[in-house]
Amino acid sequence: MKLGIKRHFAFNSLKDYYSIMGLNRSASTTDIKKKFIELTKTYHPDVNSNHADKFKEINEAYNVLSKENTRQEYDQSRTPNRSTSTAYSQKTQQTNAYSRTNYHQSVV
Repeated sequence: MKLGIKRHFAFNSLKDYYSIMGLNRSASTTDIKKKFIELTKTYHPDVNSNHADKFKEINEAYNVLSKENTRQEYDQSRTPNRSTSTAYSQKTQQTNAYSRTNYHQSVV
């Protein structure tokens, strides 16, 4: 019997997985896979033991970027929420306008 457990993959949104793998944000899944194979040939610990940490980073980046759902979550976590930032800037502009008006009334 198979249980329907949804596995959630945690990723570090501070790391730029695209730059770790040398890819653009618009890279396709086939581009990601090709680049992963190329990088693992270069940085695999059996080939080059000095770059074990780089190999771990590449694997982490590939695990996030190769799966569409984790890639979307990662991209959303790296992109600022435009609606929130727009609302914040509008509120700031209103507050600044109100402050300027009150300042001019108290000076005059």
